[in-house]
Amino acid sequence: MAGPMKIREATPDDGAQLIAFFQRTPMSAGTAFVFDRGPDFFALLALRGSSRTFLLFDGDHLAGTATALWHATGSPGQEIVVGEVVDLRVADFARGTRAAWQLLGAVREAFSAAGVMWVSCLIGGENHVATALVHGRAGLPSLTMRRRYASVHYVACRPLRRTSRHWVVAQASPADTHVLGQLLSSTPSAWRGGAVEASAALDLTTRSTAWIARDSVGRPLGALRLWDGESVRRIRVLRYQPRDLPLRLFSRAAGMIGRGVALPPRGGVLRTWASRGFALVASNPDLVRALVCSTLHAAVDSGRHVVQINLDGNDPLLDMLPRFPRSTFWSTVFGAPFGSWSPDNHLSLTNSHADIALA
Repeated sequence: MAGPMKIREATPDDGAQLIAFFQRTPMSAGTAFVFDRGPDFFALLALRGSSRTFLLFDGDHLAGTATALWHATGSPGQEIVVGEVVDLRVADFARGTRAAWQLLGAVREAFSAAGVMWVSCLIGGENHVATALVHGRAGLPSLTMRRRYASVHYVACRPLRRTSRHWVVAQASPADTHVLGQLLSSTPSAWRGGAVEASAALDLTTRSTAWIARDSVGRPLGALRLWDGESVRRIRVLRYQPRDLPLRLFSRAAGMIGRGVALPPRGGVLRTWASRGFALVASNPDLVRALVCSTLHAAVDSGRHVVQINLDGNDPLLDMLPRFPRSTFWSTVFGAPFGSWSPDNHLSLTNSHADIALA
């Protein structure tokens, strides 16, 4: 390298350069993949709060990126500002240098300027390099493990539907927005997986869809809400692992007989629906199966490859999920107070990360 690397904040004009950089800088969650953030790199960030993205250059070559993302959370009068370190990428030629430290230093300064009170990051279970960065680097506090998440990836197929006289599962319409919001926010926390949002924020017309189970008189018993992020982020598979082979063979066979969608070839886009809420009014594995089954049938109809169910690692819903063909990936949220702020209850803050898998 000719000299010290230089860092600057990204502008809207850097979008094309960032999109290209992400397309050639892989991540690993077991299977190597890249994120395609075209056509607007900043669109996903805008959905999640305020942000500042930083670029690190070695001469004219982009060596790395990182984004400081923050948003307010908590009840009125008790809100805090939570910051997340996202989009940290370092080019192959810059690994082993101080690139990550320089980028994290810029993120730290952005958090300070924004009044962030709690800082966090999400790291995949197989991203061992990133895990080394949580221990008090670049002026950030030493982050501790707050919560583990499981992402259960179901291969899109048409499993056998079981009929029941006790409930009916149907896709929600915009008229169901209020019912869905109430169900996701008022059911017991023990049977509520994923993000909980105000009903006014629920969108069942563009990026979100949902299925609601009702009893014979129309009372809601459970719901599964899914998010389609394809317009702001696509997952391109660079390579599969040998352990992926059984699922690939299954999906190919299911696709050939019209009962599934074959997983994409290397370089293809993995079309995914990801859960944003899974609620039950009471424990009922058969009802969980019915909701998952309905979404998988719909995924095949829509040409999706995967339905991704995101749950807390201790969520009892995990044990109720049906054993349809699937793989499970684990990730961990790390977090700590930032600056001089000291929370009364650290653990309560992890609720704000229930939608973090969207990043």
